[in-house]
Amino acid sequence: MEPFIPFIVGLAIILFGGWLLTGHNRMVLRFQNDPELSEKQRNALVKQHQRRRVATGLIIAIGFLIPLSEIAATNYKNPLLASLIILLVLLLVLLVFGYAFWDLLASRGLREDLDFKKAEIELKRRILEQELAKHQSPRAEHEQNEIRRNGSG
Repeated sequence: MEPFIPFIVGLAIILFGGWLLTGHNRMVLRFQNDPELSEKQRNALVKQHQRRRVATGLIIAIGFLIPLSEIAATNYKNPLLASLIILLVLLLVLLVFGYAFWDLLASRGLREDLDFKKAEIELKRRILEQELAKHQSPRAEHEQNEIRRNGSG
């Protein structure tokens, strides 16, 4: 059972990467078709998910390399090749972390812009609710007065 563990881990990483890639593709399509986003926001969000796609591609490559290192070590009895593959896996892991950090820094301004837009929309909603309440209040009083006059008269 032990020799199959790298293959199971590799397959799990590949499937996880495929799931992430599908999600990123869906998000890009959603952003491209969102009429509420400005062109600047849309481009920034699409670029953000393109960076995430690259990182996901690296994750999938890691999923392929893990079983490959096991094959190099056991079938070909080549510890040097297995070591090089493991070093490549570690390098790819560092690149994934680098992309994640880059994505964090690059999306900071975008998040602030989107948070500002959400706050602005929320403020407009509250103002409209207050205006509606002001207009409904005199109308409700007028209707109550009409009911009282008609009911008592």
